[in-house]
Amino acid sequence: MPHSVRRRMIAQRRKFTGEATEQAAPGVRGRSHGLDECTLEQRRFRAVLAVLMLNEHTDHNLGQDTVARCIASSVLRQMIHISARPDELVVLSDIPHHLIQKVLPRDVASTVHGIPGLRCLDADPDGRWYRFLHVGTGGMFRLQYAGPTPEEYCFRPEPDWPDSWNPVTPLQTLTENEAHVLAQIPAMHDDLETLLAGLVVRLSCKDPDDRWALGELDWDPLRRRHPKAVTYRRYLWGSGNDWILHYNGPIPADDIAVALTDARIGIAGARIAGHQDGLVRVERGTASLEISNYTAPYDRVRPFAPRTPPSRHRPAERALRT
Repeated sequence: MPHSVRRRMIAQRRKFTGEATEQAAPGVRGRSHGLDECTLEQRRFRAVLAVLMLNEHTDHNLGQDTVARCIASSVLRQMIHISARPDELVVLSDIPHHLIQKVLPRDVASTVHGIPGLRCLDADPDGRWYRFLHVGTGGMFRLQYAGPTPEEYCFRPEPDWPDSWNPVTPLQTLTENEAHVLAQIPAMHDDLETLLAGLVVRLSCKDPDDRWALGELDWDPLRRRHPKAVTYRRYLWGSGNDWILHYNGPIPADDIAVALTDARIGIAGARIAGHQDGLVRVERGTASLEISNYTAPYDRVRPFAPRTPPSRHRPAERALRT
């Protein structure tokens, strides 16, 4: 491919993701922005990560509450940028050394805090990045400084720096608690995995013309006046290929739907298939994701218990490897 075409694609991707050129370049493939071009292991890991990060303060069912109690959603409140590459998911931050404490799993009572199945793999000798393996899916995850590494953080662990950090993977299998948490996540078909994985890699994207922005679903980069919630609630669940994302906070449901389907940066084959009464449905192949936002003070008076997704004929599903 001519270098000029590649440079234009990198430049276009950067406008949406906020990546630097050297961060965006490894992800660009052919004439594609590359956000969704990844290995099967990476796609599955990103879909699992979507479920872990987008369930918060929900008591709709026991399995979902078990997932929500991992509090992996806390990563989205750390002013991050997400950089998608074919063989790993990179989270860019000014405090990756701090995020290590949030993503590494810790058994707590009958659940896990952090990302179940994540293991330390290797790290930059100067502390610029830290890489992890997810043993449940085989996906790779990296925490990396968004800019130059502050000298005061190099080789200076914080008091609660994880003792398990080392270049050798300490555990190749899931713990009993990790296996229990991940087993609660419903099986997904390929099309649904692609939608959820695509949602994760776009959580920090923003339209360069200020038509939409996701802000990790935590803050509004466009500074629109939307009601703030007392307690943020997020619900991402479903069965087979029919799933629902229901949440409160400052980001309109339309923004998520457009980010997934935008002709310049969206998922290939994804389309908006329905829009009514504040609910928008995105489809790709046989998969359907219904998206809606409810605002305060609704969340102050009673917990949200969304309806069950409609039953549809669906292809065979693939369960998580343990």
